[in-house]
Amino acid sequence: MGIIKSAVLDKINHLRRKMLVHSYLYYALDSSIVDDITFDRWAKELVLLQKEYPSEASQCVYNESFKLFDGTTGFNLERDAWVESAARRLLQTHKELEKKNG
Repeated sequence: MGIIKSAVLDKINHLRRKMLVHSYLYYALDSSIVDDITFDRWAKELVLLQKEYPSEASQCVYNESFKLFDGTTGFNLERDAWVESAARRLLQTHKELEKKNG
């Protein structure tokens, strides 16, 4: 596997996981730790990468959830046990940091 292909796969996987976790925070837990501008920036970057590298995108995690993803919403994205667990851990860490930092 080439360096560029590996970097693209890593980036798509990373962005997909972020989108899933932050969508779960927003839609399932009614919480948000990033602003809409940040979420939209991640979504646009992911959509662009998936269009530019469709073969690589098809090899990445949660491919079925992101086949029709256009970046406008994360409402319909997958919510499996990993997503829920990661979102809850992230939210707990965020709350602890907020409490610590006043």
